[in-house]
Amino acid sequence: EVVSASLKYAGKYDYTGFATIEEDNRSDFTYANITSISPLATEYIHYLFEVPESIRDDSESIEIYFNIGGSSYIYKVR
Repeated sequence: EVVSASLKYAGKYDYTGFATIEEDNRSDFTYANITSISPLATEYIHYLFEVPESIRDDSESIEIYFNIGGSSYIYKVR
């Protein structure tokens, strides 16, 4: 596992997502858990979260927490 991510909405609602990886020259997606990445290769991994549609238009905070290679990062969407 290269990366993991979670999403926190409004400071109290936690969502888990899943990773998908691009394939076929970036024209399609496949499941990251069944795909291996060759050493020194460049691949594009996306994390998808299913959240209520209502959060699109409100002003509550959205933070995405990433763990990459043992380091933690926070991306504040708003």
